[in-house]
Amino acid sequence: MKPIHLLVISILGLAIAKVVPGFHLDFGDYYLDIERAVFLIAVIVVFYFHSGSLRKLGHHAILLFVLLGMSSLAGLVLQLDPVRVLVVFVMTALVEEILLRAALFEPLIKRGIKSWKIILGTALFFTLVHPAIYSDYLYGVMVLVTGILLGAIYLNVRQKVGIAYGVLWASAIHIWIILLGWKLNII
Repeated sequence: MKPIHLLVISILGLAIAKVVPGFHLDFGDYYLDIERAVFLIAVIVVFYFHSGSLRKLGHHAILLFVLLGMSSLAGLVLQLDPVRVLVVFVMTALVEEILLRAALFEPLIKRGIKSWKIILGTALFFTLVHPAIYSDYLYGVMVLVTGILLGAIYLNVRQKVGIAYGVLWASAIHIWIILLGWKLNII
């Protein structure tokens, strides 16, 4: 099987694991969605092997740990549970940015679709996969604006330093928006 096929299978598995509840380990206040974690690891491993950028993995890992630390500190400042912040960063923000930016954005860019259309389209898709928007119009508008912002950040960083950095920075902004939403009781 070709690496691109493994990447597509991993991305599809991650998308399904994000939407469909499956097996998870319960740790009291925390839980770990096993299939989402497995497919996230698969996407990352296959991406680095497929793209031939194994030497960049270390730089990306360092940035990921710095962003995780910054997010955890932001959570502490906002008096939020730092473990929950780390789990949500990886299992929500990072997963959604991989799916919406790298997996959806990139093929559309390669097809020559204008960037603003891709940002708007992925933001709309981002909004539609958040169930709370169906009962709260204002929340839906906030999620749409967040999706547009994250798409613009991804595109800007991606153009300057690459896809992985775009995903990581969009994930960091994503979690900081989630933290602010928690603190303000919006989420």
